[in-house]
Amino acid sequence: MLTAGAVPSEYCKQINKAMEIGFKTSLFDRHVLLNVAAFRSKVSNLQQFQFIPAATLQTINPIAKSNIKGIEFDSTIKLDPVTLFIAAGLTDAKIKSFPSDPTVHGNWVPNVPEYTINLGAQYDAELSDTLRGTLRVDYQRLGPQWFDI
Repeated sequence: MLTAGAVPSEYCKQINKAMEIGFKTSLFDRHVLLNVAAFRSKVSNLQQFQFIPAATLQTINPIAKSNIKGIEFDSTIKLDPVTLFIAAGLTDAKIKSFPSDPTVHGNWVPNVPEYTINLGAQYDAELSDTLRGTLRVDYQRLGPQWFDI
């Protein structure tokens, strides 16, 4: 519902038409696990939180149409007692329609990083007959991303 000088307090439902294709495999007697996927989402009314400081306004401002596509992979390598983890993803996420401001057509969809990288290692040890210990380290890198339309 919209009143004069106000922002909508109701908005249309978000619809995501998505598809994904990929594969999962294990190699070397399950010591190497590998997953790869490519995806595409066409989203209507992507619900985007927006804060407008000049008006001290918090609102949901739907992006009419956006396309998000990408590829990702992850792998686990077991080298007892050490396990290594690696994952990465590339994303292309663009605004296709935003009627309240057509100048943002082609801008990046907010809160979606261009790429992600995750690395990790884990060491498992038997400390006694009844006690196990695990030491793990993880690293994550998120690529550039926007937080506003």
